[in-house]
Amino acid sequence: MGQSSDVYKIAGGEIVLWLDRPGGPICIKTVEKHHDPVEMAEHEAEELVEVLQKLIAQCR
Repeated sequence: MGQSSDVYKIAGGEIVLWLDRPGGPICIKTVEKHHDPVEMAEHEAEELVEVLQKLIAQCR
């Protein structure tokens, strides 16, 4: 991961988001141990949107 100290983990830690460096880019990584698609409940999808909005604001 990049230089950012703000690392966000959602969906039970299976989705990790961060800024590679101040101003972006935004990085998303899935870390499901069997390399299967990560399923999200509605509240986890809402959390993903919130985290992306925070990261977008940090890019500006």
